[in-house]
Parts: sequence; structure tokens; C-alpha cells
Amino acid sequence: MKKTAAVCLLASLLLLSGCYMAGHDYYVKNPMTSEQLQGKWGKPATVHKLDVETEKWVYPMKGTDLGDRYFLVRDGRVLDSGIQ
Repeated sequence: MKKTAAVCLLASLLLLSGCYMAGHDYYVKNPMTSEQLQGKWGKPATVHKLDVETEKWVYPMKGTDLGDRYFLVRDGRVLDSGIQ
């Protein structure tokens, strides 16, 4: 039983570490403009200024327990995304 729990924990940690960079790597290989993002997701529910050039666009994910989806946008380009 302990071995199964350890394997499950290790698998979960590996999955989470892979997900951390997945958004950034995806947008490096598949650039997306802020206009394309709005075409797919619509207008963001909230926009947070992170610095002079970077914004965090937040979209609620209704019907899930995951939280909100966010996209980091700078100079009209999507840099990264994730769930908060």
C-alpha cells in the first residue's frame, strides 16, 4: 500500500512540474496574439496590470472546481497561461 501511494505521489509531482512550463512552451512554439485570444475566449472577466507592459487576463471557468484560467499578455502577444 505504501509503495502504491509513493508511486501516485511521484506521478502527481511529475505531472505538475510538466504543467508548470507547458503553457510557456506552447506559446513559444505556437504564438498567439491578444486578438486571437479574444476570438477564442472572449473579453476577459478581469485584467490585472503586472507591470508597465504585462497584463494578466482572467477568465472564470464555470462548472469546474479548477479555478480561473489566466493568460499573461505583453505587447499584444500571449506569453503564458495557467489555472489559478
